[in-house]
Amino acid sequence: MADIYEWVGGRIRQVRRRAGLTQAELGERAGITPDYVGRIERGRGAATLETLGRIASALNVPLRELLDREEIASASREQLLRLIQAVLKKKDAEQLRTIYAVLEALE
Repeated sequence: MADIYEWVGGRIRQVRRRAGLTQAELGERAGITPDYVGRIERGRGAATLETLGRIASALNVPLRELLDREEIASASREQLLRLIQAVLKKKDAEQLRTIYAVLEALE
């Protein structure tokens, strides 16, 4: 479940930066602390749907934009690499060996 928190947090960070806002500015607009914004963006804070709705409203985007994983289909190579790296960081050595073997087989 932690993967989804990190993914949503990453989406919030992307949209916030695209809007040219700091974490403090987003927090002020959404009625939450900058520290909480940072924890959400790092996937360390589980935001309620109400909080996500306030964040989406503060960013002037539909909530769906923060939650829709279909965005992966249009993600840039760099964005995909960051998402993959976040997932890989949580794997143990044996799991990484297996993933590596699968990747090698794809070539």
